[in-house]
Amino acid sequence: MNQNPSPRREPDAIEIFLRTFLGLGAFIAICSVVTWLSADPDKPEYYVSICNIFIGLALVIGVVIFIKVFRR
Repeated sequence: MNQNPSPRREPDAIEIFLRTFLGLGAFIAICSVVTWLSADPDKPEYYVSICNIFIGLALVIGVVIFIKVFRR
């Protein structure tokens, strides 16, 4: 018995857009963690990288929430 799997659906433009922002947020957060770990606590880069970590995480969390709402 030969069963063909269901064909894959092409992603919508909004899905591609959201995946791009998800990757961008993860990239910002990961790079900021590396900068935070390598910066001196007395330097401004230390505090800027902490803010960038929060910005990247907020972007990732916002995209995940938007995806959950969008799929309903």
